[in-house]
Amino acid sequence: MSVFPAFLNRGGPDFSAPPVRRAIQTSIQVPDVDDVLEDGYPSAQPVEEPGLPASATADGADVAEVPPVYLGGARLINWGNTASSGMTVEIMLKDVGPREVNPFKGLKYGKSNGQRFKTWVGPYNDLAELSQIEELESVYFGESQLGYYGDTCTKGVTVKVMLDSGPDGVNGKHPFEGMPTGPMEGMDLYVRFVAIDDQEQPISKKHAPKTAPLHQQSEVRQAHTFSRDEEFVNFLHARLDRLIGSARPQVELADGPREWALEVVRLYLGVEQLRLMNSEDVDGIEPRKKWKVLASEYLQSSEYHTRLYHLRR
Repeated sequence: MSVFPAFLNRGGPDFSAPPVRRAIQTSIQVPDVDDVLEDGYPSAQPVEEPGLPASATADGADVAEVPPVYLGGARLINWGNTASSGMTVEIMLKDVGPREVNPFKGLKYGKSNGQRFKTWVGPYNDLAELSQIEELESVYFGESQLGYYGDTCTKGVTVKVMLDSGPDGVNGKHPFEGMPTGPMEGMDLYVRFVAIDDQEQPISKKHAPKTAPLHQQSEVRQAHTFSRDEEFVNFLHARLDRLIGSARPQVELADGPREWALEVVRLYLGVEQLRLMNSEDVDGIEPRKKWKVLASEYLQSSEYHTRLYHLRR
C-alpha cells in the first residue's frame, strides 16, 4: 500500500491564532452528530458583519447592503478545470476562529443545486481590510456555485466553488492558473461571497435555502457525508479486515481517502452501487440495515470521540 496521507498522522497548519475580522466564541459547546460530520466545528450562531443590516432582503438590495456569507482572508488551496466539473477553485478560509463553524455550513452544495454567490477574489491587500474591495484589481469577479465545504487538519476550514463560465464569470482561461497553491505555500487572497437568489439578487445567509440535517438525509447521502470525515477513514482503516475480510478496494488510500472510504463501505454492504440503498425491496433494505450498524459503531468509536476531544481543546 502507498504511503498514508498526512492527515492520518495528524499534521497540518496551526489555526489557533485569533481571527482578524470575526469575533471569537469563548464558551465551549459540545457538538452534536450533525455539526461534527458536516463541518467539524461545534454549532454556533452566525456572526454578522458590523455595520450591515442583519435582515437585508433581496428586494432591490445591493451587494454592499447584504451581509456576506464570508468576507476576509483566504489562501489558494487548489484549482481545477475538467469537462465534468468545469472551472473550480478550492480556498482555505483564514479568518474563521477555532470555535466557529464553517461559514458555509447548512447551505446547499453540489453541481445540481449548490448555492450561488456574487463572488470577489483578489490578492490580499491592506485596502481590503478597510472594505475598499471595489478599488482593487480582482483575480475573479463574477458568480460562483458552492461545490462543497469542509474542515480538515491538513487544509483547515475550506470551501470549493464552481466558477461561472458565462458572461458573469470566466472567459476561457482559468483565472487562478499559474498561481501557487497549497495549505502553506498557496497565494494569500481576500474574498467576498454574497449569496444570491434565483433572480440573482443578493440575500442574507438566513434567507438562503438550507440542506437537510444529517439524520434526515438518505443512507446514501449519509455514506457520502461520513466518507468526507477523516476520522471515519481512520475508523475504517483500523477495522478493515473485520469489515471486508480479504477484499481490498481498488483505490489506494493515499490516492483518494474519500473514494477509498466509499469503496470500503460498498464492499462492506455487499453492493455494486451505494444508490441501491434507496430501493424499497430486499436489495435495498438489507444494505440499509448494515449501514445503520456501521454508522452506529462509528459514532461510539474511539476515533469519533478523539475528534470531539480535538474540537474541545
